[in-house]
Amino acid sequence: MNVVSMLRNERGFSLMELLMALAIFIIIASLLPKLILIRSHGYYTNVISTQQVMTFFNQLAHEVRESKKGEVIEGTLRLTKYNEDIVDIEVLQSKQIRSRKNKEGHNLLIEQVKTFSCEVAEYLVTCEIEMLDGYRSSKMMLMQYARKGGSV
Repeated sequence: MNVVSMLRNERGFSLMELLMALAIFIIIASLLPKLILIRSHGYYTNVISTQQVMTFFNQLAHEVRESKKGEVIEGTLRLTKYNEDIVDIEVLQSKQIRSRKNKEGHNLLIEQVKTFSCEVAEYLVTCEIEMLDGYRSSKMMLMQYARKGGSV
């Protein structure tokens, strides 16, 4: 074979084509594990943020504000609203706090709860929460419709 026929042979790759293909392969290969991690773990987080706890306390404060009477029965906060609806807020064995209105339905308020406790003193409801990750918070709330002694 002479040199001219070897140079005109188009059956193989040139060095530039090989380097370009290798560069594209390395870029794709380096991004692939990150894409897989985003796909499998992108929508699930195991950490409860302080913002989620704050949102929980805001929902709880809304329920307390609309109540005329509050009491704690076996670890469950029971709020009686001015329209006689009863709202029970309790911790389930699944580490979730849920509320029920008139013993019906379940409204999930927050997850990953270690402890939740409340105290009621006339117009004030004080609640403390501890999350599974150790984060603690408490809030004091006022019952706007409460009368002295809890009656209307």
